[in-house]
Amino acid sequence: MSTVETKGEYYYVTLENDDRFHKVGKNKECSCGDAACLAIEAVREYLKAGGERAADPPTCPICGDAIIPDHELDGHYTKEPGWRCKSGGKHHFYQAKTAKIKEGFAKNPWLFPPVPGYPGVLREEVYTAEQCAEAAQIEFLKTGYDPTA
Repeated sequence: MSTVETKGEYYYVTLENDDRFHKVGKNKECSCGDAACLAIEAVREYLKAGGERAADPPTCPICGDAIIPDHELDGHYTKEPGWRCKSGGKHHFYQAKTAKIKEGFAKNPWLFPPVPGYPGVLREEVYTAEQCAEAAQIEFLKTGYDPTA
């Protein structure tokens, strides 16, 4: 008798007279490479009998195409697994990561939140280096100061 277990997006099958372990995807392909593998039929029977369906494989949040795990992009601080898109590659991973960071910034506008006795500092109140240079140039023009002299 064969046994079928669902874990994530795959069906893990152990056949009765086979000491190999089979991993069958939702695309009806077995890890053994045999297109007529008995494990595929075992999954079909398992589902017909009301067995639990495997989860859908993850898709790219940018284009919806399939994603491939990429451990070079694993988040060292966030502990999130890295991936790349089949059509957009690492670029789509970085686009999705940037969108998530922007969303986090929008939810929390504080650089230093207010506490009793301290008004706090909003992110928008902090100048960038370019803004500081521009403000300094305006001040130099008003006062007649020439930093190059």
